[in-house]
Amino acid sequence: MKTPIYQLSHDKLVFRKNADGTTSTIAITDTPEFPNRNPDYLAYLAWCSAGNVPAPADPLPVPVPPTITRAQGKAALIQAGMWPQVLAFVAGIEDPNEQLLAQVALNDTVNWERSSPFLARVAVALGLSEQQLDELFIAAAAVVL
Repeated sequence: MKTPIYQLSHDKLVFRKNADGTTSTIAITDTPEFPNRNPDYLAYLAWCSAGNVPAPADPLPVPVPPTITRAQGKAALIQAGMWPQVLAFVAGIEDPNEQLLAQVALNDTVNWERSSPFLARVAVALGLSEQQLDELFIAAAAVVL
């Protein structure tokens, strides 16, 4: 079987990899009431009829959850080996009130919000990028305890 020159999408389109390296988008909607007579679509159908199979659609990106439970967050940090650094960050907060608020955030809140200013400060202190923090939230959301 030949290498696919067509790839499916998630939204009723097909992508064609052209010889010049560009990509064309082909609508694959075809109904008896509104037949698709686009020459590119007809070429795609002929290609499939010849026994070719289009490449599957790329996986959809995993959405970043806006909220995780405290237990999920702690578990993700433990699994990533970052929990000791988080504890050290909280212990190093000089203002007693700020340190108590940080302890409340770590130990007493039910959920951790991705948009939390405290979470953003901890991430900066740990040297985490926005993408790494998103990845931690995604990993945490998958934790079942």
